Amino acid sequence: MIYSTKITNGEEDADRNSFSGDSLNRENILIGDYSFIKTWGVVRFPLNIGKGADILSASLSLYLSSIEGELKDSYNIQIDYSIEDNALSLNHGLNRKYSYENIKIKHKLTLNDWNNLKITGLVSDIVNREKWQKGNHIAIRIRIPDTKNELFRFGSADGDPSSAAILNVEHDIPDIEILEFSLITESILIGKGEFINKDIIKLGDLELHPENATFLNKAELQAFGIQKESPAEIDLDERIDFLTANKILNMVGGIFPFACQGQKFNCILQSCNLDFAINYVNVSISLIVI
Repeated sequence: MIYSTKITNGEEDADRNSFSGDSLNRENILIGDYSFIKTWGVVRFPLNIGKGADILSASLSLYLSSIEGELKDSYNIQIDYSIEDNALSLNHGLNRKYSYENIKIKHKLTLNDWNNLKITGLVSDIVNREKWQKGNHIAIRIRIPDTKNELFRFGSADGDPSSAAILNVEHDIPDIEILEFSLITESILIGKGEFINKDIIKLGDLELHPENATFLNKAELQAFGIQKESPAEIDLDERIDFLTANKILNMVGGIFPFACQGQKFNCILQSCNLDFAINYVNVSISLIVI
């Protein structure tokens, strides 16, 4: 699976130096040698990947918009992460404890372009920590220590949001509890001799009774013959409470045996879209057959 997230909040990217402290609202993240003072950057992302996932690849993409000084052939870039189990927002300060083991990357920086820094081992370390929980935030620090009168300006959400940092992770789904998922149609007696068909969605220990559940897919999943490349979506026209919606959201990425009209197959709960109102939530979910 591919997980990708981009910074959209200006308080989730920043830079710091020992002279002026933290700067959360610059149009660029400053990294390097700033008026003979070493400056480093920090970016914070949510990481919606479960504990123990096998990280196949991970990269931090930074857009280099300008540089003061002469651009060298390559730089030694050091990257590490905050040791917090769930990294606080950067407005709580950047001077926090970081991992002792950092990734050292010899990288050629390209001006006016994206620079993709490989951080596979770093992300793997994070999701295998004892107290890691899916959905926690991570704070990543970027330093370029061997600079002298060289200052790099990387894209920030406070300047041009399209140039803000991106985290891309390719991963396998970790071993998790398998939860039964089924779409059942029951005939319900509503009066003497009168029956209606009622769809019931069962997701783990959750039982939903939508007014209208539709199974949309590629040619109705080939009339339920099931082809692996066919995505399936179930739109639930139901008002549910916030706690139930949160339970479904936390199941995203999980593998479920799925039953529909006598056919059984495995799928991944790929996404959960929530439409919040004042006292209830409308929900639709998307499945990918595997």
